[in-house]
Amino acid sequence: MKKNILSPILVFSLIVSMAGCAYYFKEQFSLYSIKVDQLAGIKLEKEQTFRIARAQPLRIFRPPRVVPDFAVFAAAALKATMQINVDSIESRKKPVPESMREDAKKVDTIELLAGSYIKDAYLLGEMAAFGHVSTTLTARLLSVYNALVTYGKPSRNSSQLKDTVKMALVENSDVTYFEMMITFEDTLSAFPDVAITFLSLIEELNVTQEQKVAYFSAYLNRKLSQRKTAMDEERDHSIALALEKLRRQGIDESRIKKIVDNFIDQNGDTPHQRRQALLLSNTYRPEPTDGEWLDSDSGE
Repeated sequence: MKKNILSPILVFSLIVSMAGCAYYFKEQFSLYSIKVDQLAGIKLEKEQTFRIARAQPLRIFRPPRVVPDFAVFAAAALKATMQINVDSIESRKKPVPESMREDAKKVDTIELLAGSYIKDAYLLGEMAAFGHVSTTLTARLLSVYNALVTYGKPSRNSSQLKDTVKMALVENSDVTYFEMMITFEDTLSAFPDVAITFLSLIEELNVTQEQKVAYFSAYLNRKLSQRKTAMDEERDHSIALALEKLRRQGIDESRIKKIVDNFIDQNGDTPHQRRQALLLSNTYRPEPTDGEWLDSDSGE
C-alpha cells in the first residue's frame, strides 16, 4: 500500500496557516487595544526638516484614485501587521534625539492606527508621499491629520484619533506653526489639498494674530501657475480661502487691499494671468470706495 505523502504536507500547511492567523489576530488586537490617552501628551520640537527641493516632490509617484482601494489597503495593513510592536517600536523615518524617542514611538503608533482605520488607497498614498516634503515628527502628524480630516468614511475610532492628533498639534502650536511655514512652498506646490486642510488648522493654533495673518498672506504672495491641472485648481481654491480667512482676522481693509494689489501685480505679466488674479480676488477683497480698483480692473 502506497504511503500518502500529501498528509504531512497538508498538516504542515494547516499548522503554518493557524500560526499565521494567530500572529495576525494577536498583532491586530495589540494595535486596536491601544487607548487614545496613551498617545496624548506628545511633545514636539523644532527639527531639521531634510526636505527635498520644491521641484522634486512634484515628480514623486502617488497612486491615482483609480487604483482599487482594497489592494493598497491590504498592502498597508500587511505592512502594519508585520511592523507593529507597541512596546519596542522604533522610529522608521529618521533618527531622533534621545529626548524625542518616546514621542517618536507614539507618532509611529498613530501612523499605524491611521493606516488601519483609513480604507482609502489615495489617502494612504498621500500620507506616505508627504514624507518627501518633510520627515519631522510634526510633519508626520500633519500628514496623518490631513488624511483623517479628508477621509470620506470616518468611524468612531478614526474620529477619535483625528481629535487626538489635532490636540497634539494645538498643544504644540509654536512648533506646528514653524513646520507649516518652513515647508509652505513645498506643501502648496506638491500637496495643495493638504495646504487647504492647513488653512483651517491654522485658525485653531494658539499663535498670534500677526502669525496667522502672515500665514494667510503667504498664499497671495506668489505667482499663479501658467498651466491648468487639478492641482492648479486646488491651489487657486486655496488662494480664495486664504483671502477669506484673512478678512476674518479683523485687520484693516487698507492692509488687505495692499496684499491683494501685490498679488495682482505679481500676476500682471499677461492679460490672461491678470484676469485670473482679479477673478480670484474680486469675490473676497474689500469693495472699492473711491473708484481706484474699478479703474485698475478695467485696464489691461
